Amino acid sequence: MLVGIDMAIRKLEPADRYRQRVAQSLEARMAEVLQGRRHVIEAVRDTISWPLLAATTGWLTIFFGVFGLIAPRNAVVHVTILLCAISFASTLYFIVEFDNPIEGQIRASSAPVRDALRHIDAS
Repeated sequence: MLVGIDMAIRKLEPADRYRQRVAQSLEARMAEVLQGRRHVIEAVRDTISWPLLAATTGWLTIFFGVFGLIAPRNAVVHVTILLCAISFASTLYFIVEFDNPIEGQIRASSAPVRDALRHIDAS
C-alpha cells in the first residue's frame, strides 16, 4: 500500500512551481515514511543471542550446583541459594520476556504508539 502511494506521488505531473514544490515535499515525506517502515521491520527480529543465553544459564547452573555442594548444610545456606537462584531465573525470564514487548505475558501498552501516529497523521 505504501509503495503504491509512493508510485502515485512520483507519477504526478504538477503544472506550476507551487505544485512542484508540494510534490517534492510529498516525495521527501514518503521517503521518510518508507525508511521508518524499514527500520520497524528490521527491529522486529529477535535481539537476544540465544547461545549467550544458553551459556549464561549453564554457567549459573554449574555455579549454584558447586556452591550447594561446597557450602555447609544448614537452612540459611539453602534458603540463600534458593533466593539467589530465583533472582537469576527471574532476571533471565524478564530478559526473554521484554525482548518482544508487544507479545508475551507482560505486554507494553500500544497507546503511546497510537498517540504518536495520530500526531504524525495530523501534520
